[in-house]
Amino acid sequence: MSDAARSAEFIRQLPERVLQHTMERIPAGRQAAVLLPLIPAEGKPAAEWDVLLEVRSRSIVQGGEICFPGGGRMDNETCSECAVRETSEELLIDREQISVAASLFNTAGPRGTEVFSYLGVLQNYHDTWSHDEVDHILRLPLSYFLRVQPEIHEGELVTRVGEDFPYDQIPGGKGYRFWSIPKTYYFYPTKHGAIWGLTAAILHAAAELFMEDAGTGY
Repeated sequence: MSDAARSAEFIRQLPERVLQHTMERIPAGRQAAVLLPLIPAEGKPAAEWDVLLEVRSRSIVQGGEICFPGGGRMDNETCSECAVRETSEELLIDREQISVAASLFNTAGPRGTEVFSYLGVLQNYHDTWSHDEVDHILRLPLSYFLRVQPEIHEGELVTRVGEDFPYDQIPGGKGYRFWSIPKTYYFYPTKHGAIWGLTAAILHAAAELFMEDAGTGY
């Protein structure tokens, strides 16, 4: 039997679930989700919207930073359900007040977390939040992020291994050259402090997505 015939026979005998499998990503570890929440701009035309942001409580990790509502995904929920639940818990609103308008991006977050982001709209929100997680909230015009280009700074992520790393099992041993990963950091200056990190990266990508269609009216 020729190699071509053997290959065809092997493929023919593969289980249907393998043959029909579509490309999927192997999760890198913990998954989380955030919501980019929009609310009607107060005292402005109906077409104008604000982005609602949180300033994290000083008592939790990364306290004082400006971020979106969000957190770790539970095993029994989808990522979009996670974004809604976390927003509900952090802003003290009912889940029915949150409408997920669109999926945004899947990106690497702090400590290797895989973060899924969604665009959402809040209804009948009256400036409530959980003081356990949120120090206070901010309203910034969506138009600000569509108009202003962020400051851009470049960095890199480097590999750091433990003392018991098995260098003897890799070519070059301790002289092995681990690659660093380039990373772009975005900074949006505001009177409330800088928006940076994952939050700024999502805002920048979302702004570009909005601006792709010049006819949106935003």
